[in-house]
Amino acid sequence: MITRKEKDELNTLSKDVFGISSKWQKLVDKGYSELVIEEKEETVPAEKEGDTPTTRKVHVPVLKNGAKQYVTKRHTVESIRDYMLNQKTQLDGIRQMIRDQQEAAQAKERAEVQAKELHKQLSGSAT
Repeated sequence: MITRKEKDELNTLSKDVFGISSKWQKLVDKGYSELVIEEKEETVPAEKEGDTPTTRKVHVPVLKNGAKQYVTKRHTVESIRDYMLNQKTQLDGIRQMIRDQQEAAQAKERAEVQAKELHKQLSGSAT
């Protein structure tokens, strides 16, 4: 059983990460579906004549009678908290990068406007 304070903390985290404050409860209660994949080797034909074909490992979905197979995974309260904190850290980094790019674009725009104003003032009018 989790306390009200923990529940509020998880609701806030969930709102920030998923956009919905109750999403964490659904992940804990109902889980989520994950595609079952297997690793197979694939042969890649040679690009030039005389070269030997190469092989590489690829992840492909497991099919049973032509249907993709899914497994239901469930989170614990601790694992969902760790997951959301990790996601929040990544989102904060992305948001900061976007803010920095926007500020740089605004600074560049201001500099161009100032350069145009200066050019306009220095060129003067011939009439």
